[in-house]
Amino acid sequence: MLIISYAHSSRSPTPQPAVTIGTVGQLAVDLLIATLKAQLVGYLEDPDVLPVVGADPYAPPTATQLHMAASLEVYHASPHNLYIIQQRAPAAPGRQHAFATSMVSWIDSQHFEKVVLLGSVPAALRRDADLMEDSVRALALDAAQQAVATQYGCMPLEVVLDGDWPFVSSTL
Repeated sequence: MLIISYAHSSRSPTPQPAVTIGTVGQLAVDLLIATLKAQLVGYLEDPDVLPVVGADPYAPPTATQLHMAASLEVYHASPHNLYIIQQRAPAAPGRQHAFATSMVSWIDSQHFEKVVLLGSVPAALRRDADLMEDSVRALALDAAQQAVATQYGCMPLEVVLDGDWPFVSSTL
């Protein structure tokens, strides 16, 4: 993974989207970036992520200084000391594990205190009874983190094994 024009961080929380059904994680991160007026501090380049280039998604119509949008961007919301990674493209087919490994390695090397991964699960994996409940779920690493998530109204997400393929579902 190559880091381009990145301002070093230390021990700040970092949300990152998971490129999933309906781009829920990406849209949530877009809202965080726009609401917190986070500033672009760099780009990440990873050979396992498909390349994407586009126009500045947060620029007002009258802006004179624009930047390009890319596959992996790093933003910083200084009043909150929050670094945000926006992933606009999926990992290449068959390269998801390699990408996840390199992201974990990079995140670890930056000494982020917490990482929040935002994403979605297809509604087809939910039971009929679950359709009547709130669909916000959280998968925490320990009981203390789950307690915080529950405090904010996030029900626990169950990890289910389907044959040899592990996936996360709140329903099966």
